[in-house]
Amino acid sequence: MTVTAEAAVSAAQKSQKFTYRVRMRDDKIETGEATHTSRDGVIASLKRNQDIQTILYVFNPTAPGAGAKSRPKNPSLVASSRQLEFCLINGLDKR
Repeated sequence: MTVTAEAAVSAAQKSQKFTYRVRMRDDKIETGEATHTSRDGVIASLKRNQDIQTILYVFNPTAPGAGAKSRPKNPSLVASSRQLEFCLINGLDKR
């Protein structure tokens, strides 16, 4: 089965749904959804809005790998982190 170049381009230009969170000028946090062909397009359209102070995040919830759990840490790293925490809490920083 062969896919023509025109079909591949039309599939790449397909609109996707993105979730975003922004901080407004009045310091309220708002979450919403936008449909665009790319994440950069959503960010550009949010930047054009004068009421938005900061864009906190924009992501595609259906993208592969979105929301994947992180790997557990190596046990030796956890042990050394706890030892360092103990030393710092108890004032043993001149080690």
